Amino acid sequence: MVEDSRLSDLIKESKRANKEDRELSELLVVLIASPGWKAYMGLLSRRQQMLADELLQPNTGIDGCIRQEYVKGALSGLIIARDLPSVIIAATKELRQTEEIENAT
Repeated sequence: MVEDSRLSDLIKESKRANKEDRELSELLVVLIASPGWKAYMGLLSRRQQMLADELLQPNTGIDGCIRQEYVKGALSGLIIARDLPSVIIAATKELRQTEEIENAT
């Protein structure tokens, strides 16, 4: 009986999380379609190019090496900021397909 209750709780939690993921995905779809998103992507692109150009500069001593590590981290963060919405949308689409298959059986 305890296991049935625990399983039931896990299923409820899973359904709640899936609902939240779908809602977030829907918001991100609207965001990506907006003119503001296009402006944001342009801003990110310019900043990424600036950091990439900086990475191509020769290092001078330990300060240059430390600076280069900072630049690589900042560039990685900008890439995550750029890609995260589309990754969430794609994952949610896969989740929906999985749910449809499960519901059909």
